[in-house]
Amino acid sequence: MRSAILPVAAIQPKPKNISMIQAATIGVRYITAWLSLIEAANLQPGETILVVGATGGVGKAAIQIAKWKGAKVLGTVRRESDYPIVETSGVDIVINLATENLNSAVLAATGGKGVDVVLDTVGGSMLENSMWTLGHRGRLVAISAPPKEAKVSFDLRDFYHWELRLFGVDSQTFNVT
Repeated sequence: MRSAILPVAAIQPKPKNISMIQAATIGVRYITAWLSLIEAANLQPGETILVVGATGGVGKAAIQIAKWKGAKVLGTVRRESDYPIVETSGVDIVINLATENLNSAVLAATGGKGVDVVLDTVGGSMLENSMWTLGHRGRLVAISAPPKEAKVSFDLRDFYHWELRLFGVDSQTFNVT
């Protein structure tokens, strides 16, 4: 039998409403997705969410949480070969960034309204592109910034006229070492 030594800060009681098996499968990906959608964006049933980077671990976890919450989910892929990965995870509409314009595809999928929430797991230039898929009072959650694209710019007038909100969730703060 193997043992592990952990700092006290790394240990939390298991919630009573989940099994030991369920608790064992929860990792940083699900915690990041939960904090992004539930804590930061306050995703509500019936809202529409765009998951940018739907093929990644946090993206797939976010899709499951959003579907559980009763949201309509749009997810992006970069290659045709990624479609099956995203479709089987429960996405309602898949947007292929290699062949479709993100903003046009989102507006078509939402009847011109835009999405209520964007979870951007990619960062960089995708943040600005994602921001303009939001409807009035939409919320964008960013969890990543590629080293070469850590700075972004956008029209602040459009940002405040649309009453948009931008949240950051840093999963690196979950590290207890």
